[in-house]
Amino acid sequence: MKYIMMTIPTFAIRSLLFLVISIYGCESTEDSGLFEQTFNNILSNSVIDSRYNKPPTFEEFKKGEKPTRDIAYIDSLAPLEIFIEKIPIQLEIDSLNINLPEDYHFVFTGRKDMVSYISQKKRSFKNEKFEVSFLKKIDYQSFFKNEKFDDPNFGGILQFSKALINDKKNKAVVLKRWSRSKLESIETLILFKKIEGKWKVLKYLPISMS
Repeated sequence: MKYIMMTIPTFAIRSLLFLVISIYGCESTEDSGLFEQTFNNILSNSVIDSRYNKPPTFEEFKKGEKPTRDIAYIDSLAPLEIFIEKIPIQLEIDSLNINLPEDYHFVFTGRKDMVSYISQKKRSFKNEKFEVSFLKKIDYQSFFKNEKFDDPNFGGILQFSKALINDKKNKAVVLKRWSRSKLESIETLILFKKIEGKWKVLKYLPISMS
C-alpha cells in the first residue's frame, strides 16, 4: 500500500510534465540570429521611398526589378518612418502559386520548425535612412485615417509571418508584406540560408502586388 501511495503522485507529476511539454513545446520560439542578421537587408530592399523612387510595375516586380530613382537621394530628407507589427501574418505555403527550389521543399513536409521572425524584445530605433517603430498590434481602420500617415515621410507598415526552418537549421522561409496604404501592398516570400554560421537572405520571390 505504501508503494502504491508513493507511485500515484509520481505518475501524476510525470503526466503533468508531459502535458506542459506537449502544450508549450510546440509554441514557436524566437530565433534572434535570423532576425538580427537579416533585418537590415530586408529593410533596405523592401521599403520603397516614394520621395525619390518610382515603384516598379507588377511585371517589373515579378522580374525582380527594383524601383528607379527619379532624382538623386537628398541627404537632408528626414528618415523614413516604418511601423512593424509584431503579431505574425499567416503563411499558407500550399496556397502560394510559386515554384520553390528543391532544397526548400521542406516547407511542404513535417520536417520543419516554426519560429517567430520578429524579435519580441526589439525596441524602436533610428538611423540615417529609417525610423523604425515596433508595435504589438496595429488597428488598420484608425491607422490610415491618422493625418500623420499622409506625411511624405511615412514609409509604410511591414508585417512578417513566422519563419519555417528546416530540421538542419540552415534554411528558412518567411512571408513579408509591405503596405503603404489600404490599397497598396506588396507580398514577398524570402528565402534564407545560413552561410558560415550566419543567416543571409538568399532570394526574394514576388508573391503579389496591389
